[in-house]
Amino acid sequence: MPGAAGHGSGSSSATATAGAGAGAGDFDDVDVTFAQMMIPHHEQALEMAKSADGRASDSEVKEPAGRVEHAQGIVDRLCSRPTPPTVAGGTA
Repeated sequence: MPGAAGHGSGSSSATATAGAGAGAGDFDDVDVTFAQMMIPHHEQALEMAKSADGRASDSEVKEPAGRVEHAQGIVDRLCSRPTPPTVAGGTA
């Protein structure tokens, strides 16, 4: 499974393929439920990454933990941005 612990950080071609035909507003209740269920999963990963920072001595633990914290910083910045204005036919 790409992206799983110990399996590198390469992007999945399945993800690229799945997103290729979907429009920006194409989602359903299953997608929403999946995203909602991922929130606690990611919160736990961030919690573990933060605890690894002060406890771990092995680079095989510290490096991925650092990547998790860095990625969360990017997500936080993106989420704090104002939503782009919408216009007929899409976003501005």
